[in-house]
Amino acid sequence: MTMKELGERLVDGLLLLTIKVTSALLLLIKPRTIFTLGFFGATIYLLIINKPITELLKTIDIALLAFYFGEKSAKYLQNGRNGK
Repeated sequence: MTMKELGERLVDGLLLLTIKVTSALLLLIKPRTIFTLGFFGATIYLLIINKPITELLKTIDIALLAFYFGEKSAKYLQNGRNGK
């Protein structure tokens, strides 16, 4: 086996491992979380590069925050102060 073949097998193995780890992580993370992080990431990116944030993006961010805190409040009220 040449060094080139060995390198190709190593890269293939690392790629396969990366795909498997990513798949496992995506099964653990809710799609809503990925969706939310995407919109917050877009907002932060626009803030960093000093571009105006569109009204639609502001509205989506506010709705996601309201949903998140509303869900937390509902759990708090349902389970009492201990939050179990």
